[in-house]
Amino acid sequence: MTTAQQMTAAAVPIQIGGQEYMMSPLTDQDISEIDEWLRARVIRAAMQAIPGNAEPAIRDAAMAQAMRVAMTISWVSGDGPKMMSSVDGIARILWQSLKHRHPKVVYEELRAQMFDAGNVAEFNRGFKQVTGLSPDEKKGSRRRQEK
Repeated sequence: MTTAQQMTAAAVPIQIGGQEYMMSPLTDQDISEIDEWLRARVIRAAMQAIPGNAEPAIRDAAMAQAMRVAMTISWVSGDGPKMMSSVDGIARILWQSLKHRHPKVVYEELRAQMFDAGNVAEFNRGFKQVTGLSPDEKKGSRRRQEK
């Protein structure tokens, strides 16, 4: 069921770490930025895993494989959903949502707050209110469940 808040893309108030914020629905641009953030994490992890003394051919092959894997990842596909259910992923969604109305909000500060179960519950409540989904639901899977 679509709520008035979802239809109007209205922000909802949430309390994180004793601070009130207005949580906005994610835009298409926000979702694209989250997807790119996920892909960059995969590539960064691969770069860090390659020993500094690796032969150029091995380094090139490892990076090519990392790029292929990274391109299959989005918030709703590949390993993206699993990555988004982490503290880092939740904090990224929250930051993307808050930065529209709170441009000075800092990702690292929000991330620190996501180690508190009460703050995570508040995030989940706000996310569900602005989207109609829980953070780990995919729109396609929800539609299949409703049919």
